Amino acid sequence: MSHPTTSIRQGEAKTVSIGIKRHNNFDQDVDVTFGGAPEGITLRPDHAQIRKSETQTSVTVEAAKDAVLGTHTITVTAKPAGAGKAATDAFDIKVKQP
Repeated sequence: MSHPTTSIRQGEAKTVSIGIKRHNNFDQDVDVTFGGAPEGITLRPDHAQIRKSETQTSVTVEAAKDAVLGTHTITVTAKPAGAGKAATDAFDIKVKQP
């Protein structure tokens, strides 16, 4: 299985887009949370929302100066604000030296 990957250097911050595909009759806000970030990697905000009129949101990924090098998988959970099941996906963050 292949995940989208974003690269970041230690001590850097980068904005990434998180998107969803809306199917017919799905017009709810969607709450988005992130899990599995290793020590030294921060996602801001750690809880985002995609409004019912939108299909994506932006998140800032920050790598501390001492963030662990390598590729780390972040779990993304999207749940409708009203009724409905949560969906889970993932993306990779590759931390490189400055």
